Amino acid sequence: MPDERLYTDDELIRRIWDIEQIRALMSRRSYYYTAGERERELDELWVQEPENREKASFGSNWGFYCGMGSVRRWYLDSQRREREQALAAAAADGYVDDRPENLGAGLFESRCVNTPLVVLSDDGRSARGRWYMTGQSTFCRPGRQAKAWWSVWTLGADFVREASGWRLLHLVEAQDFYCPVGGDFNAEPVFPAPGVNPEQGLYTAIFAGFFISFLGGSRVQIGGPTAAFVVII
Repeated sequence: MPDERLYTDDELIRRIWDIEQIRALMSRRSYYYTAGERERELDELWVQEPENREKASFGSNWGFYCGMGSVRRWYLDSQRREREQALAAAAADGYVDDRPENLGAGLFESRCVNTPLVVLSDDGRSARGRWYMTGQSTFCRPGRQAKAWWSVWTLGADFVREASGWRLLHLVEAQDFYCPVGGDFNAEPVFPAPGVNPEQGLYTAIFAGFFISFLGGSRVQIGGPTAAFVVII
């Protein structure tokens, strides 16, 4: 077992402060998401330096996106589609007019991060973290109906220190389960896989986990099968 590095008092204070800054960054992200300010999140919390923007990535149950250009397009486009559908439903029932300035009506989402675990690299230039996230989503549906559900997620993130401070470099949001409000636990699949049986999913997860672990190259890199699924699928 390698010897654990000993830090001076000043170094320990700085490292504790760095961890608190990273925790605050993720709390701000939770606030921006709930407020519907995804563009502000991308501008203020994600990497800005060109070499880091090329390496940035965002993964979820629904896809994996590399480079800030791809991250921005998917993150903002998916929000716009959700808002347009909710607004159309609200307008159909006479609650609001279907106009661009009313985007956001008929939709409410909230996310709350907890159980933070942040680990700094020895040089204090990068870090990785893991959180659990709970949330709810409510969408307006035609016929004066609403669809709402609870969800639970695992978050894994890589951070780098830029000239402006700590920034998000990689983020994976893995939805563990969700259930309709007032309904049964996991009454609907997190993401459907038509034509694929459970055994195939198990084999894929085993192979993907081995594949990414074998090829992983950084001590502060998030390891898991999500990115490998892109190649395998």
